[in-house]
Amino acid sequence: MKSEDGFSRTSRRKEEPRNSMQEPSEQLSRAQVRKFRQKEAEEEKRRLLGRKLNWTILFLVLSIVLVYCFMIFINF
Repeated sequence: MKSEDGFSRTSRRKEEPRNSMQEPSEQLSRAQVRKFRQKEAEEEKRRLLGRKLNWTILFLVLSIVLVYCFMIFINF
């Protein structure tokens, strides 16, 4: 199916650049993209590890309080 300008829809899609959202000056090399993704992955891992650490600390504090209450009320 040809449009008014004489090009079919499929040929127009092939002519568009892959990274049409980025300006040519903003395009990154493969190494830069890899470093950027690695940095993002490290930040995500650090965030998740921090969350796990917070839950672990909360669990330990609650367990200490429970043991302390047990020892007071049971006269251990």
